[in-house]
Amino acid sequence: MFETIKGINLKKALLNEMIKFAKKSYPTEAVMLLFGQISQDWAFLEVLEPMKNIRDSPITFEIDPEEFYKIYLKNEDANRKFIGIFHSHPAPSYPSQIDIPNMKVNQVIWLILGGSIAESDFAFKNIKGYIWRNDSVQEVEIQII
Repeated sequence: MFETIKGINLKKALLNEMIKFAKKSYPTEAVMLLFGQISQDWAFLEVLEPMKNIRDSPITFEIDPEEFYKIYLKNEDANRKFIGIFHSHPAPSYPSQIDIPNMKVNQVIWLILGGSIAESDFAFKNIKGYIWRNDSVQEVEIQII
């Protein structure tokens, strides 16, 4: 399903929700599941599902599998597809050495919001999208509408 995905479309309001959640979660990595639709090689984000990072770590995240399953079924019942994972980094927006093996297993879009902990308000610098495809991490486009 994701072999030909060019990128993801998301509304500015959803991006603002991601940033707010990441700031609230800091210094722990924030994590959200992304649900929506796929059409003509694009993912369209419709719903953010904030999740608890059960690792409570600034450098990695883990989601309770039972919670994941409940959220997955709820969205499947609403005809939404699991299209991605969002998480924050207190560093640049690139997949970490911890992220990459998980991207191989979860071949969906990974949105990473990076920021600088050197700044007192932890202002986020950017958001980038990635996918594991053809045995490597590839960047995908993000269209904010």
